[in-house]
Amino acid sequence: MLKLNAPRDATVYVTGVAVGPSNQPIEVRCGRYFVRLGEPTPKGTRWLAEGRTVIIKCGALTEASF
Repeated sequence: MLKLNAPRDATVYVTGVAVGPSNQPIEVRCGRYFVRLGEPTPKGTRWLAEGRTVIIKCGALTEASF
């Protein structure tokens, strides 16, 4: 499980794929992944924060703040 805490609602992207909303636990595979926050627009994704690598724990909740 991954939860990205953000000051506003956004979409969580893991290795470039939208996986769910920020500020809520999302079921994802464990391991080391590049994650970012963004929002879809008609012209593509608008990134709201710089991405970074997060190690997602197996069988536990991993939280990161953006």
